[in-house]
Amino acid sequence: MCIRDRYQEALDEFKAALELRPNATEALIASSQALTALGRKPESIQALEQARTLAPNNVTIKDELNALRGQ
Repeated sequence: MCIRDRYQEALDEFKAALELRPNATEALIASSQALTALGRKPESIQALEQARTLAPNNVTIKDELNALRGQ
């Protein structure tokens, strides 16, 4: 199994977790990381934006958004 398949598997698991707990900030962050690894930057940013609405003071979210936006 190639690494890309593993990232997709992980993303599928995070999506399943979010179906059970839509406000799970950790799952949104992890989804964003998997999406980034899969080259899906716009979706990654969207996941982090959603996480930021749930946890506006989370430094990890802010740092990852800045990194994705090249700031």
